[in-house]
Amino acid sequence: MAKAIRVQRAASIFQRELANIFLYKAKDFYLKEVMITSVKVTRDLKTARIYYIVSQRIDKQRTQEALDKARGYLRTMLAQSLIIRDVPELFFSYDKGLDHAEHINEIIEGYKREHPDIEDEMQVNEMQEIE
Repeated sequence: MAKAIRVQRAASIFQRELANIFLYKAKDFYLKEVMITSVKVTRDLKTARIYYIVSQRIDKQRTQEALDKARGYLRTMLAQSLIIRDVPELFFSYDKGLDHAEHINEIIEGYKREHPDIEDEMQVNEMQEIE
């Protein structure tokens, strides 16, 4: 149990520090546009997978390339800011959750456009549940 808490705390600290590095210290345009959604750290604290998103106007492939290129730099910056010896190996993955949610929303909106009567029926059902 204590180890799990330690891993969660480490993930939270890595997320905060990486966000600060991207925001204030990164010089690469693509790194400045990264928003970290979560960090998963292995139990032995040797590996961290960082999930991120970027706005739709930013090229995801170029962002991934910039992150992969900057892995060593980012580890060094983490070590300096956290004053720790062993910084985990960093791996970056685009978080597809937001894209997936947007896709589902588009499907629902398309269905509503094709079936306008369904939305009225849904509102009636909601009103009945409230009463």
